[in-house]
Amino acid sequence: MLEFPDVQLLQRKTEGWPAALRIISSMPSQSGSGLKEYVHNLSGSQRPIAAYLREMLDELPVELVDFMLRTAVLDRLSGALCEAVTGLGASRSILASLAQRQMLLTPLDNDGVWFRYHTLLAEYLRQRLEADRGIEVPELHGRAALWYASHELWTEAVQHAIAAGAPDRAIGWIKNCAMALIKKGDLFTLLEWQRQFPDELMRGQCEVRLAIGWGLALALRFDEALKLATDIEGDIAAMPLPDGNLLCECQAIRSVAIALKDDSESALPLAQDCVDRSSDPWTANVASNVVRFSHMKAGSLKQFHATPWIPYSVEEDRRNVFASVYRHCLNGLTEERQIRLAAAEKHYREGFRVAEQDVGPNSIAAALPASLIARIKYEQGLLDEAEAWVIDRLPLINSGTMLDCVWSTYFVISRVAAARMNFERARTLLERAENLGVARDWGRLSAGVIAEQARLYLNDGRLDEAAACVDRLERLARKYPAPRPGAWSEIGWYHKLARAHLLGLQARSDEAASILQQLQHEAEAMEHRQFLISIAIRQSTVQLSAGKAAEAVSRFRRVLAACAAAGLYQTVLDEGPAISELLQATREGGNLKADLIPYVDRLAAGLQRARQDRSAPDSSARILSALSRRETDILTRIADGLSNKEIARSLDIGPETVKSHLKSVFTKLGVEKRAQAVSRAQTLGIVTTR
Repeated sequence: MLEFPDVQLLQRKTEGWPAALRIISSMPSQSGSGLKEYVHNLSGSQRPIAAYLREMLDELPVELVDFMLRTAVLDRLSGALCEAVTGLGASRSILASLAQRQMLLTPLDNDGVWFRYHTLLAEYLRQRLEADRGIEVPELHGRAALWYASHELWTEAVQHAIAAGAPDRAIGWIKNCAMALIKKGDLFTLLEWQRQFPDELMRGQCEVRLAIGWGLALALRFDEALKLATDIEGDIAAMPLPDGNLLCECQAIRSVAIALKDDSESALPLAQDCVDRSSDPWTANVASNVVRFSHMKAGSLKQFHATPWIPYSVEEDRRNVFASVYRHCLNGLTEERQIRLAAAEKHYREGFRVAEQDVGPNSIAAALPASLIARIKYEQGLLDEAEAWVIDRLPLINSGTMLDCVWSTYFVISRVAAARMNFERARTLLERAENLGVARDWGRLSAGVIAEQARLYLNDGRLDEAAACVDRLERLARKYPAPRPGAWSEIGWYHKLARAHLLGLQARSDEAASILQQLQHEAEAMEHRQFLISIAIRQSTVQLSAGKAAEAVSRFRRVLAACAAAGLYQTVLDEGPAISELLQATREGGNLKADLIPYVDRLAAGLQRARQDRSAPDSSARILSALSRRETDILTRIADGLSNKEIARSLDIGPETVKSHLKSVFTKLGVEKRAQAVSRAQTLGIVTTR
């Protein structure tokens, strides 16, 4: 018997093709570990699948088989592309004939323009083409490369040029588009090309290597970016007349890598020097973003706003999307620190508009502001909307956005899970974020995660587990010291805030108050009003538990006024059970301004709902009972990554039936997209978080 992961692998490799499944299941020699090994090695060139495919093709006209063999070099097929590769003017009708014969041809769009061969068939055709007519393969790739290049589809053009054995042509095309890809945020296309070229071929390609350096830095591959920048600097310095502009660009790449590694203090002088002397708008503006990031993290708001930015023209702005989007995000983060949420959201929305318009909504450029908009929506108490902004974009956010975006995302989705009473999923998500922090040496991300874990334990009265988290935060603060204000200052803040929370619950109010007083001075010096709100709430709870009700109420009343004016809501609710006592004491203490009453009433209603959720029957059980068995099966398969067609094959139903069930699932879960349905089901514990 195959284990479930092996069954999933078999499903992916065969795409549910009934004939292949029948052949494999009827193989008498394959059982136990032998069958598992066969599935793992399964390809279209293996017997008996290959024998079946040969018999299938033998029944077709010779010219049709010839067409299939010559187009097997293509990952996707269209009439025009196939005509360019085969020279056959009837390519469109041949594709239509193959589709009509159901010859394992899968449509890739709704217009019937693009297709692909079934994976097993493509593997068989390529193996047969190589064996029977291998001499033709480079020429076929070359024709495909020219067609893609003529349509400015550079990714495929370069891929086929490499396969055609034409590296010089590929390098030439890369030169044409490398920086254009980087400036749009299409980082991984270029980095994939880099992987395919030998080092000796790239050695003399300074422009291409600089673009790769930008790509490595922006794709969070810090050490590789720094090494490449150093290598390029060495090559430039060895030139008879070293180019100062290129050296400045190398320094800018280094500053980006260091800043994205979260060492804002070390990045600042490098970037400032580039801003002062670079004549290239892209380099100067990316360096400007690094300078602004460093000033923001140091709390130097005057210097942040004084940092120059070279305005792009409309056309240049379209070409330099990534730098522009980063600028809007940094502006928004600065406003958010000042708890000006409306201004912050305006910047984020503008960044998203630029990204969506010029590179699309499902791009790294769009993922940057989307992750930050999610935090605004969460703070406003719009949990479903907050989750919807990031759940489809999670892979992009993980792979290519800065630490603040990654933390914003995991902060939101873990707190949404906790708000829905699925604490297991919340902790799983936090563990996933911490793994990223460790892998990238992002101490600030790890600290944020551990502080969240401590908060969950403290709100649940689990003081021993919380104390262990506080100890871990203390070790992190020592590992990432911040003798001067900067990004790492927040690591120490997380430690002090969590320690004060723990001390307050241990009835050590004086120690907690002393720590919070020190923390308040540090946050005030760095003008971080957003963190000051969390400090002030904790100070109020400590004072209330120490019997200083009047002082607690007075302070909390000021907190409420600031939060109401800023539109902060969920942050207050999340501070734990003590908020209910503070609200009650504030109401009983009187002197509550009339304009604050609606806000206080909303908080009280939110706390009441949270109490009801904790005491009510399990919501996941209610939703699970509302889902039919078939709907649950489909939801589980969506979570496993299967397409509608794959689900239909595995359940032996039609694709339209799957769509109908999905519509019902979406309605019952209150979502609109597949990824949202999976997230909601994971949050409710209906399917497992992986």
